[in-house]
Amino acid sequence: KQSQITDKYRDCFVAFAPRNDGLDGFRSTTNSSDTENIDLFKTVQSANTADVYIDSEINSLKFLKKIGLPVSKDFFLCSNINEVIQICNLWSEKKNTLDFNIDGLVVKINNRPFQKKLGWTAKSLRWAVAYKFNPEQAITHLTGIVIQVGRTGVVTPVAMLDPVELSGSTVKRASLYNESYIIEKDIRVNDFVLIEKGGEIIPKVIEPILSRRTGSEKKFIFPDNCPVCDQVLFRDVQNVKIFCQNIECPAQIKERLEYFISATGVNIEYLGPAVLEQLYEKKYVSGITDIYKLTKEDLLKLDR
Repeated sequence: KQSQITDKYRDCFVAFAPRNDGLDGFRSTTNSSDTENIDLFKTVQSANTADVYIDSEINSLKFLKKIGLPVSKDFFLCSNINEVIQICNLWSEKKNTLDFNIDGLVVKINNRPFQKKLGWTAKSLRWAVAYKFNPEQAITHLTGIVIQVGRTGVVTPVAMLDPVELSGSTVKRASLYNESYIIEKDIRVNDFVLIEKGGEIIPKVIEPILSRRTGSEKKFIFPDNCPVCDQVLFRDVQNVKIFCQNIECPAQIKERLEYFISATGVNIEYLGPAVLEQLYEKKYVSGITDIYKLTKEDLLKLDR
């Protein structure tokens, strides 16, 4: 629960955003005494069992509650689509009164035989749909624009912002997508800008607040060379994506290494971005194979 997360745990949880990272943060905490007094909780959403016939979602929740499993008290049986819309609108307003963050509701067909008839696709259920709330927005000061080089060489502008609270977390950076987006929106350094979280997770700049311009704003000039390796940048035909074509660019190498060790890659525990940065700077690692050549002595030389 948010009310139980003190400043000591803020970095671990990043205020529950993205929400799935909250538990991951605790799981990666090596000192169990830091987390033993935190009361993590869960709710069970649905049940299927061969022993008991369950004919509806409502009866599924009643069954779960009867056998002692935690069930959310906030579920509703609607008789028509208008009632569904009313509930969605109500919780769009009430979501901030909860002691945890939500970004939407799930609407399900209650009748289990009907669910079976509707079936599912390879990607989703035909009898359930997620209703997402409108993303929260905030206004803050854009103090600068930096260029970020990704693992594939794509060069992306990133807005540096005065810290602002948005959807339960402190936002300091936001995506600007590409050069065309900056030009189209006429986003300038020193602007006040409207930001929101796409899908309530990734912050992005929506537009500048023109009424708050003072004349001190400066147009951003996209560099011709990579800010890391100084290689001339390549622009595609539509001028949407810009690339650093130097596969030996240090930024690309570090991004590829970070992706490799991440949960999406081989998921190497205790080898995170901070440790990887030290290994790269000390020239212990410059490629993926170098990770498997590391010795105990190499690791002991790193800062704790």
